[in-house]
Amino acid sequence: MSAWIVDKSNIDQLITYIAYKIEKYAGIGQMYLYIGPDKLGQKIWKLNHDAVNQRYNEQVKCPKYEFESRKSSVFQVLKSLHCLTYQCAEGNVPRRKLYKFLTQLEHEIEYGIINKLKAYEDAKWE
Repeated sequence: MSAWIVDKSNIDQLITYIAYKIEKYAGIGQMYLYIGPDKLGQKIWKLNHDAVNQRYNEQVKCPKYEFESRKSSVFQVLKSLHCLTYQCAEGNVPRRKLYKFLTQLEHEIEYGIINKLKAYEDAKWE
């Protein structure tokens, strides 16, 4: 498996989404409220750097993160989040609390999308 550092815009999309849906996401939402978008984005980007550094036995420093609002569709946010968590699935990173918050967020977004689909509504409950 290869891993890379996601683009800053990936983090911006995610933080923007969390800001708009703050009340829905207890774990990561509380972090956002407590530390703010810049620090949360920095922690997420550092998580990605840590994973890639562990994968390739490197010591690349994470640049300073400054949040820029970047609104995207829920589908783009989900795809970007899938990319991020895939890139972070290295070394001890998947055992970290922040990684677990991100994967929980993935599942909650997926559930929200599926629940709104007519095909899901029409499917039998058996």
